[in-house]
Amino acid sequence: MDTAEVNVVIDLLPNAGENGELEICENNMPVDLFDSLSGTPDLGGVWTPSLSSGTGVFDPSTDVAGVYTYTVTSGVCGMDTAEVNVAIDLLPDTGENGELIICENSMPVDLFDSLGGTPDMGGTWSPGLSSGTGVFDPSIDLAGIYTYTVSNGICGSDNSSVLVQKTNVTPITDYDINIVELSKNNSIEVIINTNSAFEFSLDGLNYQSSNLFMNLVGGDYKVYAREIEGCGVLKIDVRILDYPKFFTPNNDGLNDYWKLQGDDNKSYYIYIYDRYGKLLKQLSQYDVGWDGFFNGIPMPSNDYWFKIVFMDGIVKNGHFTLKR
Repeated sequence: MDTAEVNVVIDLLPNAGENGELEICENNMPVDLFDSLSGTPDLGGVWTPSLSSGTGVFDPSTDVAGVYTYTVTSGVCGMDTAEVNVAIDLLPDTGENGELIICENSMPVDLFDSLGGTPDMGGTWSPGLSSGTGVFDPSIDLAGIYTYTVSNGICGSDNSSVLVQKTNVTPITDYDINIVELSKNNSIEVIINTNSAFEFSLDGLNYQSSNLFMNLVGGDYKVYAREIEGCGVLKIDVRILDYPKFFTPNNDGLNDYWKLQGDDNKSYYIYIYDRYGKLLKQLSQYDVGWDGFFNGIPMPSNDYWFKIVFMDGIVKNGHFTLKR
């Protein structure tokens, strides 16, 4: 009889393991991606795209984040692949230490703007501020050192500080106020006799760069000025004299009398005339105003003229409308 032999070789199926993930800080030492595969992967596979090391070692200083594929080939059994998704975390950066000198009457400011460098956003401040954020309110919060901290997972945390100092306000004493009143465009102009920059307000809340307030009605105003890069402040009371352009003497409690507005600190006499120049009423600052009557007779709806004679000799003229 004759015999022959067949040598049978059984190749094992290739095993690239199971997909994995790697989160690494940008300043970490290089690591082998093989250690991030799950399961029991075979050795000797190939990584794509290729890494700067020429092997499976990932260097966060040179390689980029992304998906890396591990391929194992086993002859007639084909090949198997698994992936590692690599994320590179950035080092937290809180910038550089800063300093803030702020006036006690200044508006709230964000301490973040006082940090140097290019700090990351989204950090926390300690000790906590009254705003619950990084906004410092000099009218509430205390002077001192405030620390800004940014954390970023495995990359740890970083912190920087801002030294806050509060200074007292300085009253402004060298100024002039120009008032235009009894006109179609009453105005207040505030002139601060210094080279510093100021902003101005009539309510202490809404400030403007212009020192001129126009189209004002008669009455009392509080004028505010504050130094932009300093602690100079001004707060004064100003009164504008004006008159109503019409009145309606119908006893409804609204606009029943015609008189000057903002006249409490001036002495004067007012003479009211009809269109023909006939004197109908004489008033002083102590009178309630004109009720629209002459010798007990109600005057008709029409335009009427007036002359104001102030005790300092200034004379103002104008006209208004009586509506019934």
